[in-house]
Amino acid sequence: MQPLRTCCYLALALSALLSACSGGSSGTATSPPPAQNTALTVLISSTSNDRQSQFTATMANLTLTNQSGHTVNVFSTPLSAEFMHLNGDVAPLLTATVPQDVYVSAAISITGATFTCVTLDASGGLELNEYAGDISNPVVNVAGPVTLSGASSSLVLSLQASQSAIFSSCNSLNTAQGVPATTGLTPTFTLGSTVPASLPTNSNNGAAMNLAGIITSVDTAASQFGVSSQDGLAWTLSANGTTVFQGVANLSALAVGMPVILDMSVKQDGSLAATRVAVPDANTASLSTFQGPVAQVDGSSSMILLGPLMAQGQIRSVVVSTTSTTTISGLYFDVSSSIYQTSSRFTNLSSLPFTASFNATNIVPGQSVLISNHQLNFTASNRDPATTITLVPQTIDGTVVGTSSAGGFTVYTVALASYDLFPNLAVQAGQTVALQNPATIFVYADANTQMLNSAPAAAGSVLRFNGLVFDDNGTLRMDCSEVSDGVPL
Repeated sequence: MQPLRTCCYLALALSALLSACSGGSSGTATSPPPAQNTALTVLISSTSNDRQSQFTATMANLTLTNQSGHTVNVFSTPLSAEFMHLNGDVAPLLTATVPQDVYVSAAISITGATFTCVTLDASGGLELNEYAGDISNPVVNVAGPVTLSGASSSLVLSLQASQSAIFSSCNSLNTAQGVPATTGLTPTFTLGSTVPASLPTNSNNGAAMNLAGIITSVDTAASQFGVSSQDGLAWTLSANGTTVFQGVANLSALAVGMPVILDMSVKQDGSLAATRVAVPDANTASLSTFQGPVAQVDGSSSMILLGPLMAQGQIRSVVVSTTSTTTISGLYFDVSSSIYQTSSRFTNLSSLPFTASFNATNIVPGQSVLISNHQLNFTASNRDPATTITLVPQTIDGTVVGTSSAGGFTVYTVALASYDLFPNLAVQAGQTVALQNPATIFVYADANTQMLNSAPAAAGSVLRFNGLVFDDNGTLRMDCSEVSDGVPL
């Protein structure tokens, strides 16, 4: 019987040991820890040549699919945005909470889209034609697996405009009596990750530049303010001692209803920080703002036509009497008493090897401007006055035909496509200012220009240049802030 007792003692000891190792558990398997989440900021952008002047899309939802085939919703509330003013730039769309994971594909639902191209008809008359499309199978191309990890992540959703609406020419899609023509549209996007830098400097590392909107709230105690963009998007931004204020002294000088032009950055925690806040017009009374390219200049009657454009504020005569945002084909403005100014983001204008001026004598079709207005009537006989006209940055797509240097700047001679607004609109009758060679623009880059192009800029390169475009006695010149890969002409 002794051996039997020994076996019993061994069994009891083994049981005690297992109980101690398991912490007295009943042996139930431990559940894996829950998946961690990340605050995902989605930025929107576009990549395009100069064939289209406006492209607006309403996005119903965006989904991501991981390696196991599981799908998550990034957003399911419809959002609308205009993409062409973001050609090479970015703007925050929204921030959502999604699981940290590796995602291999994405899908988007588009409920509506329109684009506008500008041209002249056979008799030389101006056409600003808007085209609505039958949306067929929108595409989101993800180049490779996208890893979303950490407390915050960022993705850039970029519209490939040239692939989204294919047409031979603007004239081939003529609109009858202002009714939008219908054409097949396949909105095509790329989706890729970006890592916000501690000090963002360009669209590749979390910086968003030259975004227009109207102040919706100011909280000086929290050092925050809210902005409604010209797309109708909503942003909450923080300000600190490094935020540059232009047109107002500081955060406390901002007021609800005030127009602003913003530079902002996506911080490493996913929140938005204002790096520059410029106020082009501090008067909030009956304010409307309009941004877009100048389509026509009539010096004899001090009128300009702006369009296609984005509008915001008290746009009573364009939309039903309300404060809202919208896109409009075109509007005429009386500029006889307007204040002309240039984007205050560009601080090197005095060092350029040409006189960089913008005024009533050298405003030309094709330049991008932001107009403020405080008296909207818009009747055939009474064009409303533009209070301020601010020259703002724009993107051009062209072919480098030569390189030189002048006064510390590298100068690129760039040939524009015939459908670009500058050569296309320069031949209109009745203009008091004529460009000598509207198909050529000289682009000036200095040490502060962000060179984001993947190959060296050389003769034959097709590149996109972003900056302020000036008319220098009939010659187009750009003070360039950013260079990106181009889009075939």
